[in-house]
Amino acid sequence: MGVKIKVFLLGFVFLVICMAANLPHWIVSSIPTAEVIMPVAVTHTPTIICSGRLEAKNVKEKYTAQPLMIEEVYVQAGDRVTEGDVLAKVDMAISADFMSVQTQKSKPTDQQMEYYMELAKQYGLEEEAKQYIAQQTTGEKIENAQPLEQYIKAETSGQLLSFLPKEGQLLDAGSQIYSIQAGQNYQAVLEVSEANIPQIYPGDKVVITGEGLGEHQYSAIVRSIAPSAIQVFSGLEPKTIVEVTAEFCAEDEMLRPGLSVQGQIAVSDTTTMVSVPYEAISQDENNREYVYQLIDGNAAKRYIQVENELSDYVQVANGLERSAPVFLQNERSIDNKKYRIVYLEDWHE
Repeated sequence: MGVKIKVFLLGFVFLVICMAANLPHWIVSSIPTAEVIMPVAVTHTPTIICSGRLEAKNVKEKYTAQPLMIEEVYVQAGDRVTEGDVLAKVDMAISADFMSVQTQKSKPTDQQMEYYMELAKQYGLEEEAKQYIAQQTTGEKIENAQPLEQYIKAETSGQLLSFLPKEGQLLDAGSQIYSIQAGQNYQAVLEVSEANIPQIYPGDKVVITGEGLGEHQYSAIVRSIAPSAIQVFSGLEPKTIVEVTAEFCAEDEMLRPGLSVQGQIAVSDTTTMVSVPYEAISQDENNREYVYQLIDGNAAKRYIQVENELSDYVQVANGLERSAPVFLQNERSIDNKKYRIVYLEDWHE
């Protein structure tokens, strides 16, 4: 009997000791928590996001002043050429025959058209001739035509952006022969909403990216803003845009004419200000914004002036103590209450 009483007493004492040991934890866990963050200095550059395309600068285009029958072609678009290089050979006899028809009168007669078609049949060019006749809507004759040359040559050095002649093809007078980009000079033509144009000025910095550019980012400068707006369609909705041209500060082989690009135009200087998340901000009945900060162990209400509203946080111009923790929004009614403080780290990353 005595042994049982001792065992019971020992068990009771052990239980009391365990309860006493856990009492502080139980008390602490019963106190509500208050989450706080530290204000962080964040750098921000206001930008306008837009899209556009790459264009080549310093492009030399060549057109033919008379009909040309192409006999041989030696190049294709994308080739690099040097001034004086032979690009194609012209069939002088056929070209001269077709040219003679155009130099007779300002508007060919039916008889001349019959002669024209007979001439085409001799060279197996009936379909080309029909298309050519259909395009002679003005009926203007060639005045002061330049003499025919047997070879088409590059008039400048650079990369062939386009080369239209094909072997066995009849080029009409006035047709483009080629376009050559002299040097590796590009510009981005960006489509900017009309609402954002008042914020943009020549000299503004631009960051250019694009799917066709991989992970590359390119620095550029706004050089010009189009004098007139144009209307384009976004889906079924029309929108008015203004084209803004930006020149690259440095270029490489990734840049290609026609690529789609995205632009970020910096429209204001970079600012570095103390920032807090949106959850920390409340408004009073007068729409004044404020936060609670932990100062000397107490929650102090601080009215703030918001400078910039960003995606996940705001930059605060004044009213915020940089070294004092800030309570989150769900702790707005914390005056005269006891809370266990929990710090949230790295909220801004």
